[in-house]
Amino acid sequence: MQGAMVVNKRTEGLKRLRHGAGLDGYPLPPIHESQKPARALVITCSESPALAAFVASIDPLCTLQNLGGTLPPALSESDADRDIYWGNVAYALEQMGLRHFVFCGHSRCVVPSRRQHELHFHASLESRHAETPAGFKSSTHLCASQHWMLEQMQRLCGWLNANPIGGKLNTDIAMHLLWFEEEQGDIFAYSRDKDRFVLMSDLDMDRLFAVLEGGCNGLG
Repeated sequence: MQGAMVVNKRTEGLKRLRHGAGLDGYPLPPIHESQKPARALVITCSESPALAAFVASIDPLCTLQNLGGTLPPALSESDADRDIYWGNVAYALEQMGLRHFVFCGHSRCVVPSRRQHELHFHASLESRHAETPAGFKSSTHLCASQHWMLEQMQRLCGWLNANPIGGKLNTDIAMHLLWFEEEQGDIFAYSRDKDRFVLMSDLDMDRLFAVLEGGCNGLG
């Protein structure tokens, strides 16, 4: 079913591209249904085919993708970091009105093993402005790739606290952390109450898709 969703999304995207460009000789019927606005920004690793297939099955959405699903430190002095990463986040919030952020990580991610010295999750890691959202804890029992995801979430929180949109605090933003266990093909979501990643059922996935595609509010 997921494979069919991915193929359908790719086919529809190609149809819109060719139809919008007014190219002749393309044997597809006109498109009558307009593209729905995106509701979420997915921050995901670029090395996993499983993550790519999952992200492609969510329609519509925006994606920020790189090795490790990595965000720069919230107060980075690098112009490139500000323009490429935080510039995209600011655009998603201010221009597109997105209020859902989905972090996607996976068990075979190579980034944590290469950067072990950066995997210490504590409040002063990024800046004095960084704060963890209510309910998220500094866990000591997560595996490296899960810990890495929490660190990226903290970086985003630090940037949001230092850059209130429209002069207001970003209190209506929801964050969802999904971790893919590639050996067994399971998907886990971070639970604030249990302070760990828990296995998602089909019903959990349906509810998440309804939130991301329908724009409902709620912290994941």
